[in-house]
Amino acid sequence: MGVIWQVRLAPDDDAAAMVTDVDGAWDWLEADDLDWDAIMARADKTEVHVDEPIDLDKSWHGLHFLLTGNAQATGEPLSMLLNDYRKAEPDNPQSPFFLPAEALTAFHEAISALSDEEILDRLDTQAMLDADIYVASVFAQDAALARDYLGENLGILRRVAQLAAEKQLGAVAQLA
Repeated sequence: MGVIWQVRLAPDDDAAAMVTDVDGAWDWLEADDLDWDAIMARADKTEVHVDEPIDLDKSWHGLHFLLTGNAQATGEPLSMLLNDYRKAEPDNPQSPFFLPAEALTAFHEAISALSDEEILDRLDTQAMLDADIYVASVFAQDAALARDYLGENLGILRRVAQLAAEKQLGAVAQLA
C-alpha cells in the first residue's frame, strides 16, 4: 500500500456535486461497476477513458516536484496535483476533492508548453530527497528506473489533462 493520486473525469456540475457526498465520491472513484478484469487485460496500460478512474500510483509527488520544483502546492497551473481545491471534508487530507474544468484546462495549457524531456530532465533524486518527496528514497536507488516510471505516469497525466480540456470536464480526485 501507499499514497496514490486518483482522478475520474466528469462534467463540472456532476463532479462539484459529487464531492458533497464523501462516501458516494469514494464509491464512484473506486468504480466497482466497471469490468476491471477487462481494463487490466488491456495491452496499453496507459489508456485513458472518460468513464474510468485514472491512477497515478505513487508518482504524484515526484511528478509535482518535476513540474513545479516544489514539494508543496504553489497555486500555479502546473501545481494542479496538489493545489487546494474544494474537498468533501476540508479537515481530512484524504477526502475526495473537486478539480474544476478550468483548472484542468489551465494545467493542460501549461504542461503542453513543456516536452517530456524538459520535464524529465529535471529529475534530481538528491533534490527530491532533500525536499522530502514521497518515495524519493526509492527513486534514488535507480534514477533510470525512476525516470521511466515518472515518464509513463507523465504520459498518463498529459492524456487526462488533454481529454479534460477537449471535453471541458472537471473531475473528482483523491490523494489517499
